Amino acid sequence: MNLVLKALAAAAVMVAGTSSFAMAETPRQKAQANYLASDANGDGALSFAEFKSFIDLNAQDGIGQSGLIKRTNRYAMAFERLDADRNGIISPAELQAAANQR
Repeated sequence: MNLVLKALAAAAVMVAGTSSFAMAETPRQKAQANYLASDANGDGALSFAEFKSFIDLNAQDGIGQSGLIKRTNRYAMAFERLDADRNGIISPAELQAAANQR
């Protein structure tokens, strides 16, 4: 479980930060682009389905430990750990909180 939390925190750190999404060259920029691509409804937060897409895209790009979450099918556990207010979506603030716990 600790490994999953660390993987999520790493992804959160990559998503939070700069506002430049145009060229996804660094892992951080790729993660930011993946976050935007996964946010299907454009509300700035991730539903479970959007979160799964985010993890899959990050795994495809070799970012952090997202590949481990995908291989071990721990999407639900990871999502539950990040969804601090239990409202069924993961906000940027919740991702940042996970990064701060790292």
